[in-house]
Amino acid sequence: MTFFSKGMTVLSKPKVIIGILMHDSGRQLGCYGAPDAITPNMDRMAKEGVRFQHHYSTGTVCIPSRTSVLTGNCLHNASICFYDHTVTTLPRVLKTAGYKTLRCGFAEEKEYRPIAGGPYPHGDFNVSGTSLLGYDQSITDSSQAADVVENIKNALKEQNGPIYIAAAFTEAHSPYDLPVTEDDIDAAVLPPKLPQLPDTRPAREMLARFNKAVTAADSAIGAIMGFIEDNGLYEDTLMYVSSDHGIDFPRAKQSCY
Repeated sequence: MTFFSKGMTVLSKPKVIIGILMHDSGRQLGCYGAPDAITPNMDRMAKEGVRFQHHYSTGTVCIPSRTSVLTGNCLHNASICFYDHTVTTLPRVLKTAGYKTLRCGFAEEKEYRPIAGGPYPHGDFNVSGTSLLGYDQSITDSSQAADVVENIKNALKEQNGPIYIAAAFTEAHSPYDLPVTEDDIDAAVLPPKLPQLPDTRPAREMLARFNKAVTAADSAIGAIMGFIEDNGLYEDTLMYVSSDHGIDFPRAKQSCY
């Protein structure tokens, strides 16, 4: 997890907080030592801010991890999955602290239905984002990074007070369908902590396509950073990036290892 801030003291209250929870990116970032990663913007965040080295996920798939981020509890103690609208969540805490709260992109609660045994009563994820999770506003029509960036820009243009924006991109969730070249495939370096991943061309090609998706997300993060700087918000913004869990490869995502 990385932080992007400048000039703020530990005790200062930022006017803008932007939290980006990536899909499946794990530690495949340049700032975490991945030699084949092209992530200049997240690497810049790590250099200028704080890089967490002992940051753990509470779940090996999306919803358990994201539920913990929302509530501070492990999944089996997060009754929000059973549609408890009274649960203390991060957006509710920040709303109490005076922030307008906005969720853009992926809907964290989209898989609650099999856990709770049935669909969310209201059906609409934007409704559940506000009534169940506690955001003031929810925009889930698209979780493509480029679309999420535009929603964030629009929110920052309109904001006239403290605002917290929770953003989640589709990138780098599978399927990995961005085009890659032979050079991209040759440059792919299989993570050494995945011994069950054979050093074969198909494995390298999959990793190369995955890296392309991570780079696409990194470019979106760079666009957000650029907008913040261009609009005089740099000194008043706290921006952090994390991943919900490991990459979607053997012995990573969906594995306790």
